[in-house]
Order: sequence, then structure tokens, then C-alpha cells
Amino acid sequence: MTVAAPNIRERRTLGQWLSRLFPDRQILLRTEASYRSITLSRRFQLTAVSLLVGLSAWAAFTTTHYTFFSDILSAKNEEVVSAEEAYQDILGQFVRHRSRLQVVNQEVQRLSQVDRSNLLAVRRMGERTAVLADQSRKLIERTGLNTKQLMKAAGIPHGAQGGPYIDVAVGTPARDQLNSEIERLEEQLQYWALLQGVVRRLPLNPPLHTFAISSGFGKRRDPINRRRAFHHGLDLVAPLKSPVFATSAGVVTFSGVNGNYGRFIEIEHGAGLSTRFGHLHKLLVKKGEVVKPGQKIALLGNSGRSTGAHLHYEVRFNKKPRNPMKFIQAGRYVFQE
Repeated sequence: MTVAAPNIRERRTLGQWLSRLFPDRQILLRTEASYRSITLSRRFQLTAVSLLVGLSAWAAFTTTHYTFFSDILSAKNEEVVSAEEAYQDILGQFVRHRSRLQVVNQEVQRLSQVDRSNLLAVRRMGERTAVLADQSRKLIERTGLNTKQLMKAAGIPHGAQGGPYIDVAVGTPARDQLNSEIERLEEQLQYWALLQGVVRRLPLNPPLHTFAISSGFGKRRDPINRRRAFHHGLDLVAPLKSPVFATSAGVVTFSGVNGNYGRFIEIEHGAGLSTRFGHLHKLLVKKGEVVKPGQKIALLGNSGRSTGAHLHYEVRFNKKPRNPMKFIQAGRYVFQE
């Protein structure tokens, strides 16, 4: 009983407050001839107020939700617009890159054509260089010398050689083929240049403008004692005091009287090559002098162990005598070419 008493008083206080706030109300409606009254009970008023409050709350909720949803839609619309702008920007970049790629492809095609043209030109140069190198080797062989031995004597390594022309495998890119051909061409040019350096040392020029051979290279009967002997050079007959010429560039290592040779000149040409001139009448160069091919070095004579005016002419390789006539004939072949 002590617990329920406050609840009864609270219900009475609430009921009194509602009775004062929502008393029964009558509304008079007047017409032309009579009066009519409508009674609004407390329950009706409470119901109407409740409905009005509920509608207000619903209206407030829907308004707030609509505003929030509108904000979401606006944000989504902005994202869509940004995405469209980004897409358009990416599309524009793609179009630009595609245009650049087309330009690059065109340039690559042009360069490929240039590379192919250069490849053919380099190949032709390589073929021509190989031919020239082969001609140089054949020229050396005409003198009776061995190319490898001659290059070794010139201080050129044995590995510095050329080689046959070998085509690049089909399917290799033009640029790679071009680089390979250029490397091969450089090797061929280097080898040919080395060969040319050796060839220029060869005594290919004749020592006299005109001459007749009175005694060849090799075994013969000695003109004085008539005994068999080995002749290390050529005896070239020409008028007394005919000019004698250097047969290749070199350095004079001896100029003077040398026993049976009489007045004598020796010239070192490098690569183990040297030439000797004997029985001279007058010497026109001195020891240590550098001479050029075709330079006048002496006058033909009859000094030393000789039976008449002539030139004793020798060619030596690594101090061993070689047949001078092969060098003269090789020189004639070069000049004819």
C-alpha cells in the first residue's frame, strides 16, 4: 500500500493537468435558422494533437532525410563529374600519346630504311676492303715472301688478321646487323691498313730506269775465276754514271767502300727488309740519311771486284738474300694495275 500511493497521486496530477489543458470544448455552428453545437472531447483533442505532433515529426524527419540525401546526391554528382573530367583527360592523353606513337613508328620505319641502306653500303665497303687486302697479300706473295713472316718482322701481332666475309643470320634486326657489319669493316680496314704499311716497305721500284740483266740471282759461274758460286743479287748493265735510285723509303745504314762491293750503299726499309747497291761510281747519300722511293742515291760505276760498268743490286729479308727480280716484277704488276 505504501508503494502504490505515489503512483495514484501521479496519475491524478497528470489527469488534472490534461483536464485543464484539454477540457471538453463545444463549437457552435450558426446557420440562418438555427444553432448547432459540436463537442470536442478531451480524447479527441489528445488524438488530434498526437496526430499533429506525429505529422510534424514525420515532416521534420522527411525534410532532414531529403536534405541529407540531396547532399549525398550532390556529392555523388560531383564525383561523377570529376570522374568524367578525369576520363576525358585520360582520353585526351591517350589520343596525344597515340599520335606521338604514330610519329615514332614512322621515324622508326624511316631509320630502319636508313639502317638497311647503310648496311648495304657498309657491306659493299667490306667486300671492297676484303678485295684490296687480298690483292695486297697476293702482291707480297709475288715477291716470294710469306705475309705472316713479313708482318711478324714488322712487329705486327699474328692475331691482327682479317677474315672471310660472313653474312649475319637472317632475322637479326637491321640495327644489330649494321653494328656487326661496322665492327667487321673496322677489323678489315685495320688489317688492310697494316698490310699497306708492310707493302709500302717493299722495294718494288727498279733501281735503274733502263737496264739489262747480265747475271741473275742464284748459282752461277764466277765471272773472274770461272768457278761455281752463289750470286746474292742481280747484275744490271747500264751506261756508266747512270743514276741509281732508292727502290723504297728507308734509312741509309752504310755509304762508303765495302771490300769487293767497291763503293757501296745499304738501305734499311723496316720489316726486316734491306737493299744493297754495289760497284758504284759516286755516292750521293750519307749514312743515317732518310731516303724516299725513287730518290737518286748514286751513279752507276765499276768499282770493287767487277769486270765492267754495272750495278750489283741485292734485296734481303731478315739478312737473307732474296731474288730481286721478283720484287721488280711485282712492282711492274702494281704499276700496270
